[in-house]
Amino acid sequence: MSGFAKTWAWEQKGLTPTERCVLVGLADFHTEAHGCFPSLSRIAEKVEVSVDTVHRTINELVKKGMITKTARKRENGGHTSNSYEFNFTPIMPPPFPQF
Repeated sequence: MSGFAKTWAWEQKGLTPTERCVLVGLADFHTEAHGCFPSLSRIAEKVEVSVDTVHRTINELVKKGMITKTARKRENGGHTSNSYEFNFTPIMPPPFPQF
């Protein structure tokens, strides 16, 4: 899990509650080097929504520019879970008080 990804996910504005939950759920699987690739059912279980809701929500997060979704295939050509990369935006630290 990437602590930065989780912090970043919580800091995003303009999301519905479901979008925020799915984004934070994805952040739980995110790695610094490789993004994440959990199955839709794994995310649905974690966030406690249906697989269809996760699918729709991920597509909305892609449209909003929060994540990039890439299809992955097995060596035999079969489908496997998608890969998700976070489109990080800067997080500004709180201002230090002036003394």
